[in-house]
Amino acid sequence: MEGRVANPEPGTVRVLIVETDPAMRATFRSLIESEPDMEIVGEADSGSEAIDSVRRLAPDVVLLDVELPEVNGIQIVRDYGVERFPATVFIADHERSAAEAFQVNALDYLVTPLTGRRFHVTLDRVRRHLRRDRFQDLSERLEALLAEVRDARNYAERLWIRSRGQVSILRVAEIEWVEADAKYSRLHTCDATHRLRESISRLEARLDPARFARIHRSAVSRASTDPRSSTSIASSESCVRPGRRA
Repeated sequence: MEGRVANPEPGTVRVLIVETDPAMRATFRSLIESEPDMEIVGEADSGSEAIDSVRRLAPDVVLLDVELPEVNGIQIVRDYGVERFPATVFIADHERSAAEAFQVNALDYLVTPLTGRRFHVTLDRVRRHLRRDRFQDLSERLEALLAEVRDARNYAERLWIRSRGQVSILRVAEIEWVEADAKYSRLHTCDATHRLRESISRLEARLDPARFARIHRSAVSRASTDPRSSTSIASSESCVRPGRRA
């Protein structure tokens, strides 16, 4: 049997019906077509057609007959891969396979004959499941995007220090902590202090937040786990940081 809808509206739940009984397929088709947010993308009546349809049509949910002519519907899910198979609602005329069905992550298990009310409970369950999945996918995509944006920022690696008419370069990795000094900043390394003509707020914005953090209104400190620091954690124990005594 061929898939019937190739391009449903965005957000539409794509449903594949796998059922050997033509009358049952017609019943499910009628019930699903009455739902404005659901679309039947295909129908199948055998195990081989079911697998082919899942691969070609990528449905969101499969209504899957437990007792197919060639193979048990639960076995189809196992063979395909439980984690890769779409959300599944099993259909059977008995309850004997219910426990086994839920072992392969069945979303629901329907025993025929069933009422329209029971079927709509299942559809609501499908909607809730897919909303959670889509929200999780969106969250992961946003997190990845934010990570890319953070990585793309060009945080300072060197600072130009002007003092007594001379300019020197200080590597950010040498800085242990920063102290506010009015409109200036004092940059403390393990062996010296440098005065930078820049406020601590402006400087903080130029420093990688994965390496430095504001620990006080007037102080920014480097994380001791910063892998790019020029000093090891052990050697930095001799350095004085805010709140510590040498």
